[in-house]
Amino acid sequence: MNCIPYCKPKMSLSAWANKPIKYESTIFVKDILNMITYRMYAWVTTRPDLDLGLSYESFRDQYIKVLYYGYQTKKFSDTVTDYFDLKYLEETSDVYNECMTLAAHYQIGIPKIAMMDTLEYIRDNVIIYDPAEEEAETDREEYY
Repeated sequence: MNCIPYCKPKMSLSAWANKPIKYESTIFVKDILNMITYRMYAWVTTRPDLDLGLSYESFRDQYIKVLYYGYQTKKFSDTVTDYFDLKYLEETSDVYNECMTLAAHYQIGIPKIAMMDTLEYIRDNVIIYDPAEEEAETDREEYY
Protein backbone atom coordinates (compact mmCIF):
# COMPACT_ATOMS: atom_id res chain seq x y z
CA MET A 1 0.00 0.00 0.00
CA ASN A 2 1.39 3.37 -1.00
CA CYS A 3 0.43 6.02 1.58
CA ILE A 4 1.04 9.48 0.20
CA PRO A 5 -0.71 12.27 2.08
CA TYR A 6 -2.95 14.46 -0.01
CA CYS A 7 -2.68 18.15 0.69
CA LYS A 8 -5.22 20.43 -0.85
CA PRO A 9 -3.43 23.34 -2.52
CA LYS A 10 -4.02 26.68 -0.86
CA MET A 11 -6.47 28.89 -2.71
CA SER A 12 -4.96 32.10 -4.07
CA LEU A 13 -5.80 35.38 -2.36
CA SER A 14 -7.72 36.58 -5.41
CA ALA A 15 -9.72 33.35 -5.70
CA TRP A 16 -10.52 33.43 -1.98
CA ALA A 17 -11.62 37.09 -2.04
CA ASN A 18 -13.87 36.50 -5.06
CA LYS A 19 -15.50 33.39 -3.63
CA PRO A 20 -19.19 33.76 -2.69
CA ILE A 21 -19.95 33.18 0.98
CA LYS A 22 -21.95 30.15 2.05
CA TYR A 23 -25.70 30.42 1.59
CA GLU A 24 -25.47 33.72 -0.35
CA SER A 25 -24.69 33.98 -4.03
CA THR A 26 -24.56 37.78 -4.14
CA ILE A 27 -22.21 38.40 -1.20
CA PHE A 28 -18.53 37.61 -1.63
CA VAL A 29 -15.65 37.19 0.80
CA LYS A 30 -14.24 40.51 -0.43
CA ASP A 31 -17.44 42.27 0.70
CA ILE A 32 -17.00 41.00 4.25
CA LEU A 33 -13.28 41.84 4.12
CA ASN A 34 -14.20 45.39 3.10
CA MET A 35 -16.48 45.67 6.16
CA ILE A 36 -13.71 44.34 8.42
CA THR A 37 -11.03 46.62 7.03
CA TYR A 38 -13.31 49.65 7.15
CA ARG A 39 -14.04 48.95 10.83
CA MET A 40 -10.31 48.71 11.62
CA TYR A 41 -9.52 51.81 9.58
CA ALA A 42 -12.28 53.79 11.31
CA TRP A 43 -10.97 52.75 14.71
CA VAL A 44 -7.39 53.83 13.92
CA THR A 45 -8.38 57.15 12.40
CA THR A 46 -10.52 58.14 15.39
CA ARG A 47 -7.63 57.87 17.86
CA PRO A 48 -6.40 61.43 18.56
CA ASP A 49 -2.76 60.47 19.16
CA LEU A 50 -2.39 58.24 16.08
CA ASP A 51 -1.87 59.27 12.49
CA LEU A 52 -2.18 56.56 9.88
CA GLY A 53 0.39 56.94 7.15
CA LEU A 54 -1.75 55.12 4.55
CA SER A 55 -4.77 55.92 2.43
CA TYR A 56 -7.85 53.78 3.01
CA GLU A 57 -7.22 51.82 -0.20
CA SER A 58 -3.62 51.02 0.76
CA PHE A 59 -4.65 50.11 4.31
CA ARG A 60 -7.42 47.83 2.98
CA ASP A 61 -5.22 46.06 0.45
CA GLN A 62 -2.39 45.50 2.92
CA TYR A 63 -4.66 44.47 5.79
CA ILE A 64 -6.38 41.86 3.62
CA LYS A 65 -2.91 40.44 2.89
CA VAL A 66 -2.23 40.39 6.65
CA LEU A 67 -5.40 38.35 7.17
CA TYR A 68 -4.45 35.98 4.37
CA TYR A 69 -0.67 35.59 4.75
CA GLY A 70 0.03 36.79 8.30
CA TYR A 71 2.39 39.59 9.28
CA GLN A 72 5.93 39.94 10.55
CA THR A 73 6.66 43.19 12.37
CA LYS A 74 9.23 45.57 10.93
CA LYS A 75 9.89 47.47 14.15
CA PHE A 76 11.51 46.01 17.19
CA SER A 77 10.51 46.92 20.70
CA ASP A 78 11.33 50.42 21.90
CA THR A 79 9.60 52.93 24.16
CA VAL A 80 7.17 54.07 21.43
CA THR A 81 6.11 50.53 20.49
CA ASP A 82 5.79 49.64 24.18
CA TYR A 83 3.64 52.76 24.70
CA PHE A 84 1.40 51.73 21.79
CA ASP A 85 1.10 48.14 23.02
CA LEU A 86 0.24 49.19 26.56
CA LYS A 87 -2.24 51.85 25.52
CA TYR A 88 -3.99 50.12 22.62
CA LEU A 89 -3.69 46.36 23.13
CA GLU A 90 -7.10 45.99 24.77
CA GLU A 91 -8.89 48.32 22.34
CA THR A 92 -7.27 46.67 19.33
CA SER A 93 -8.27 43.27 20.71
CA ASP A 94 -11.89 44.39 21.14
CA VAL A 95 -12.16 45.75 17.58
CA TYR A 96 -10.37 42.69 16.20
CA ASN A 97 -12.80 40.38 18.04
CA GLU A 98 -15.76 42.33 16.58
CA CYS A 99 -14.29 41.83 13.12
CA MET A 100 -13.63 38.13 13.64
CA THR A 101 -17.19 37.67 14.94
CA LEU A 102 -18.43 39.16 11.66
CA ALA A 103 -16.09 36.86 9.71
CA ALA A 104 -17.30 33.83 11.67
CA HIS A 105 -20.94 34.79 11.11
CA TYR A 106 -20.42 34.77 7.35
CA GLN A 107 -18.06 31.75 7.54
CA ILE A 108 -15.42 33.28 5.28
CA GLY A 109 -12.55 31.21 6.72
CA ILE A 110 -9.78 33.73 7.34
CA PRO A 111 -6.50 31.79 6.91
CA LYS A 112 -4.37 33.71 9.44
CA ILE A 113 -6.40 34.52 12.52
CA ALA A 114 -3.87 36.21 14.81
CA MET A 115 -4.71 39.36 16.75
CA MET A 116 -1.02 40.15 17.29
CA ASP A 117 -0.52 40.34 13.49
CA THR A 118 -3.20 43.05 13.42
CA LEU A 119 -1.67 44.92 16.36
CA GLU A 120 1.81 44.84 14.83
CA TYR A 121 0.53 45.85 11.38
CA ILE A 122 -1.28 48.87 12.80
CA ARG A 123 1.63 49.79 15.07
CA ASP A 124 4.07 49.64 12.15
CA ASN A 125 1.90 51.92 10.01
CA VAL A 126 0.93 54.70 12.39
CA ILE A 127 2.73 57.73 13.71
CA ILE A 128 2.29 57.79 17.47
CA TYR A 129 2.11 61.19 19.12
CA ASP A 130 3.13 61.15 22.76
CA PRO A 131 0.84 63.58 24.63
CA ALA A 132 3.48 64.20 27.34
CA GLU A 133 5.98 65.27 24.67
CA GLU A 134 3.47 67.67 23.10
CA GLU A 135 2.73 69.23 26.50
CA ALA A 136 6.44 69.75 27.11
CA GLU A 137 6.81 71.48 23.71
CA THR A 138 3.83 73.73 24.47
CA ASP A 139 5.32 74.63 27.85
CA ARG A 140 8.64 75.54 26.19
CA GLU A 141 6.89 77.68 23.59
CA GLU A 142 4.93 79.53 26.29
CA TYR A 143 8.12 80.09 28.29
CA TYR A 144 9.78 82.00 25.44
